[in-house]
Amino acid sequence: MRLTPSPPLLLLALAILLPRESSSRLFSRCELRDKLRVKIVLSEETRNLTEKVLTLLVCHLEKMSHLNTSMVRIIGERTATPPDNIAGPMTPDPTAPGLNVTFSMSDPDDTSIQHGEDTSWEEDEDASGKDEEDIFVAKRMLMESLNKEENDFDEEELRNADDKLSEDNVNVNLKWSLGYHGLFQLSDSYFCHSFTRWSQNVCNSTCSDFTDDDITDDLECFVKSLYWLYVLRTVKHECFQVTNFFEQCN
Repeated sequence: MRLTPSPPLLLLALAILLPRESSSRLFSRCELRDKLRVKIVLSEETRNLTEKVLTLLVCHLEKMSHLNTSMVRIIGERTATPPDNIAGPMTPDPTAPGLNVTFSMSDPDDTSIQHGEDTSWEEDEDASGKDEEDIFVAKRMLMESLNKEENDFDEEELRNADDKLSEDNVNVNLKWSLGYHGLFQLSDSYFCHSFTRWSQNVCNSTCSDFTDDDITDDLECFVKSLYWLYVLRTVKHECFQVTNFFEQCN
């Protein structure tokens, strides 16, 4: 079965909830904030930014995954039977469940949705020029402050993994695709193995581990890889404008 976008869409970033043997769940803002607070410990110099950082992260993740642990977004074209030479660091498990559908995007050559730049999810296009300027300044000041944090996250390695189709990246009969998995929307090019494309698999996990109701391993991957610092640099603009975001928390 092939799912195709409606004609008005220029890009396809398909969000689906995949059926799983294990259950999924929706996290509240407060639950996720408290879990992140335990794992993300800023240095003494920047500790005063903790609440701002947590607000931005939870706000951005809420917009990307709706804080649903089973959220999967597929960009590009994907089939259930990929070539043999896409394995990457983890050897594929032939019994692992695969996707039973092919997803396609209407413009596979448009790279604006690659590397965390999925413009179809933007909601702040109508922001005024003054608002945009204020947000830019706020984001720059935040990142300048957080530059004091140790940041070994390799953005270039992430981009290379997004583009890579196989171990040798040659002679592969596979169209480009990218999957984002779970509450933290961790990609199957870099963080986990979906067995449908090559993966750097830096967290040594299968992507199905990131779509169950236990986010322990997802959270560990998100924080230990320092991906959370990268997410802060790409956070949705409107998240800088929210007020009383955790108002309902105890």
